[in-house]
Amino acid sequence: MQDQTAHQIDLLDSLFAQYNTETNYEKRRSLLAKIAVIGAYIKRRGNLMFIGEKSATTDTAELSLCLEESFANLELMGVECAIDIPSNKKIDTTDAIRVYDFFESVTEAAIDDMRSVWLKARSLKDSVIFHLEVECESLLDDFFELAESSCFDDGVWRFTLRAKKAGEQS
Repeated sequence: MQDQTAHQIDLLDSLFAQYNTETNYEKRRSLLAKIAVIGAYIKRRGNLMFIGEKSATTDTAELSLCLEESFANLELMGVECAIDIPSNKKIDTTDAIRVYDFFESVTEAAIDDMRSVWLKARSLKDSVIFHLEVECESLLDDFFELAESSCFDDGVWRFTLRAKKAGEQS
């Protein structure tokens, strides 16, 4: 787990160091909110890894819980967040991790000026399609090659990821 989250652990160290030297109340509060976002990712990423050790598949509800905790912490920073993921859809645990890692990477890149983030998933016959929209000033075009489709329009970055369904579906 430590290897998988080494970047975030280093980021936490840096944020804590900044927090300890910062005297401005608002900047300290902002740093704490960032620390909460990164900390939630490390915790939830670990949960997904432990699930992956026991099972090759997971329910989309588990990924939704991970994202909801991250969103709750982003809201501490004044970011408007919305999530809509259907539950009771089985996907490979590696795909759940891939979606969560993608979300975290985009979040880290845009965290200083993110205004809103929206993640919606829809279930198709053989897959679950995840749509991520992020409103920010940061440049996120480096993520285009990691998504199935991507675009930027009117200040909103849009990314689509696909996860194949696994096992029996209800």
